[in-house]
Amino acid sequence: MPSSRFAVPSEVPGLAARRIAADILDGVLHKHRTLDDQLDGAAAHPGLKSLADRDRALMRRLVATILRRLGTLGHLLSRLLDRGVPTDAPRAQSALLIGAAQILWMDVPDHAAVDLSVRLVQSDRRAAKYAGLVNAVLRRCAREGQPLIDEVKSQTLDIPPWMLARWIAAYGEANARAMTQSHVGAVSAIIEVGGDLSLSRAGNITAPVLLVAGDHDIFAPPVLATQLAGRIHSAEVLVAEGADHDVYGDRPEWLTHTILTWLGNH
Repeated sequence: MPSSRFAVPSEVPGLAARRIAADILDGVLHKHRTLDDQLDGAAAHPGLKSLADRDRALMRRLVATILRRLGTLGHLLSRLLDRGVPTDAPRAQSALLIGAAQILWMDVPDHAAVDLSVRLVQSDRRAAKYAGLVNAVLRRCAREGQPLIDEVKSQTLDIPPWMLARWIAAYGEANARAMTQSHVGAVSAIIEVGGDLSLSRAGNITAPVLLVAGDHDIFAPPVLATQLAGRIHSAEVLVAEGADHDVYGDRPEWLTHTILTWLGNH
């Protein structure tokens, strides 16, 4: 029988998009599934086909905003929850993340963000007992969330520690911290206009593209770069031997030469 979470009953507008967003977040955060796998192809979430374009765009923006701001959201929830995020009901966590992201960064009325998140947990057997908690925490987020976010704006909560450490080693602490702000701002701008980096959008790229992957990269291995290149009209994949995800740190001279050569040929 199909999972009850994938069922599409008669419900209030916008709830289906948020339920699918919650399913996808659960997959990324708890089941080690990639975002692209859940958005496109044979393993994509079955509910995506029934979503209207507007709801599909909302779902994508929700997921992208949460994953981009996951460190900040974790800090926020740790301040708002006396006993931490419930660990026995993943849907409670995803409902809190979805509600908080809408309240803080999206053009959604606070009352709607709270109500729909409460409905998410009410429809989940394991999370239903946390409906009151989700309601209280998100109402508090609407009142106190922004000041808590402002307290940590200058920090690097949304940058993976390993990436920050390498930037500091390569460019110095002051430059590395400036780079984090630029990085967060650029990705946030992409999300704001509804963009994403998933396989389903790759076919829209018409310019020539060079994809570089380290042969030891566990985050975006060469096989994924090759898969992405197959969706782009004109793309080339080059593999950096002996490099992991930080190719510019592991093979800086090779990367510079490779990019300049490629640009010279295009």
